Amino acid sequence: MIEKRMTISVLLRYLLIAIAVFLTTACVGMPERNAPERALSATEQTIIYTSMQLIGVPYRYGGASLEGVDCSGLVQLAYNNAGIRVPRTSREQYRQSKRVHPTRIKPGDLVFFRLQSRKISHVGIYIGNKRFIHAPRTGKNVMYASLENPFWKKRYAGAGRFKILNNTIVDL
Repeated sequence: MIEKRMTISVLLRYLLIAIAVFLTTACVGMPERNAPERALSATEQTIIYTSMQLIGVPYRYGGASLEGVDCSGLVQLAYNNAGIRVPRTSREQYRQSKRVHPTRIKPGDLVFFRLQSRKISHVGIYIGNKRFIHAPRTGKNVMYASLENPFWKKRYAGAGRFKILNNTIVDL
């Protein structure tokens, strides 16, 4: 009888641990509402990885190298590293990319902003969880930022995605 109680006790303990692990990982592992339902492609992973490797690189107007980048140069470097040629300026990147609804945005998409006028003047690379990587301005380095930040939220102009086939942008 004592052996049976110990076996039940041990089983209950394991069951409780399993439930606790499940509940903990279920909460932590819940995808964001707009997270992709599929794994990222190798191209998307390269774009994200490259942009993360550029964190800390100084801002340089017109730059597109490890010595310094501006916002569209950051995008161009990350996409070029994935074998994809994109336009040089944020305005052209906006014009040539397909608009993405805010609930459909996924890592690797571009996020665009209007900083001082009605024209697109800034771009970043979306990395998930409402965060993006960008090269902000002279005197700053490539960094992470949040779309929830009031400054960026107010100036947000939309997200864009390039349709890519065999590492070439396809007309939309």
